Amino acid sequence: MHSVIDNRFFDKFDKDENTVVMLIYLNRPFNFHTLQNLHKISSCTIVADGAANRFYDNCKKASIQYKINSFSTNISLSEVFFPHILVGDFDSIKKNVMEFYKTRDVQIVHNASQDDTDLEKCLKHLQMKFLDEGLYDQTKQYKIIIAGGLGGRLD
Repeated sequence: MHSVIDNRFFDKFDKDENTVVMLIYLNRPFNFHTLQNLHKISSCTIVADGAANRFYDNCKKASIQYKINSFSTNISLSEVFFPHILVGDFDSIKKNVMEFYKTRDVQIVHNASQDDTDLEKCLKHLQMKFLDEGLYDQTKQYKIIIAGGLGGRLD
């Protein structure tokens, strides 16, 4: 049985210059439209390991659907959108998907730890990126949205 939880209330998010939204996408089914809207307001979209396959497939389906709906033959997968960062030990990502993202402007962060979950790897990377690299701004509010990691719920 395949089900996707309806999280359309997130579609009403607007980009706020005082809030930094970081989206972590884990390997569970997720509604593409909501993901697309969340990506638009995110300063950083991180995809964990095998979720890159699902992210790639969702974007590919969306680009095909867009072609059908607009009768256009010029839109490609690359025109939909990309994650900013892939994080993981990459034991689950398909080779063609990894190669696809390597040829785009997507940061690849290899973390071979077998003691951390994909979510923990992503959170540790965010900590490093914002705290250790000095990107944290005390005047801003930070939100982390986890998509696809909690049985389809968005928390």
